[in-house]
Amino acid sequence: KGWDAEYFEKQAGNIGPSTLAVFKKILASKSFLEQTYNSCLGVLRLGKTYGNDRLEAACIRALPSPIINYRTIDNILKHNLDKQQSLFDKSASSIPNHDQLRGPDAYQ
Repeated sequence: KGWDAEYFEKQAGNIGPSTLAVFKKILASKSFLEQTYNSCLGVLRLGKTYGNDRLEAACIRALPSPIINYRTIDNILKHNLDKQQSLFDKSASSIPNHDQLRGPDAYQ
């Protein structure tokens, strides 16, 4: 059907940079490149089902994971985790500032 790594990378690049990074991880995950094509096709179908914006958000959330495949992205989208704040987001702190917090000076 004319599928190769370049085809899938081009399709993913049209969606966004995180999607492209996820596709590169998926394509590198198997010894035989052809074994990854169904996973790539499934992820592209998720973009049609949920929309490319949500797919890109799901890929951003999935990137820190050691293993990424179709099921990973599907679960993120199915459970609306792409709409929640990531645990790896360093800009959001769950610890409020108060007087009892020690600063870096306390550890010298």
